[in-house]
Amino acid sequence: MGKKNDSTIVAGAGFIGDLILKLRTDIIDLGGSDEHLFALNKGAGRSTIRKMAKLVIGAAEVKETVTFAQVAADLAFRYIVDPDINERNFSLSDPVADISDIVVLNIRDHDDLRYTSTADLRRIIDQNGYRSATLVELLAYARIKWNGEGHIFALGSSWVDPCGHCHVPYLWSNHCCRQLKLSSEQRWKCFDDSFGRFLVVRKSGV
Repeated sequence: MGKKNDSTIVAGAGFIGDLILKLRTDIIDLGGSDEHLFALNKGAGRSTIRKMAKLVIGAAEVKETVTFAQVAADLAFRYIVDPDINERNFSLSDPVADISDIVVLNIRDHDDLRYTSTADLRRIIDQNGYRSATLVELLAYARIKWNGEGHIFALGSSWVDPCGHCHVPYLWSNHCCRQLKLSSEQRWKCFDDSFGRFLVVRKSGV
């Protein structure tokens, strides 16, 4: 049975081409590019292909352990990941909003957002029709939409260190690599306004 099915697939090469074309169409519709399709044929894309196969055969309920290291590798960026961003301190199972509803709020455009506390910032974000993005939404944004410029903070996820200081994840890049780091409130308030950008989600996308 297996050999017969294999020969059918080989004989119908057009089927494979059509399947790839449909996959590419969905990737583009979701805001991706051909680079995301090509990445499936690289080392880090193997885990994504396996997940697709499990969905096809109805084995999606089989759980796999996913690490932040694997997620960073799948992003195909040369990330430096803060060692405290790990499975113990953050969750990878949080829901992710539609990428079209994930946007950046720049404090340069909102005078009432400057030099305020984290609590006040969250309140103002809420009043403007948004919620703060989570770490997994920050990763989704990094994959599809981030241009690699500036600091982008995700206040929807946080970690309190043993000294009682609260930290939130953020993206940052320099000339050699893109980084996924943690920042305390005191640090992000000290950043120049040009770096004060916060990832938020339209409430319609919650």
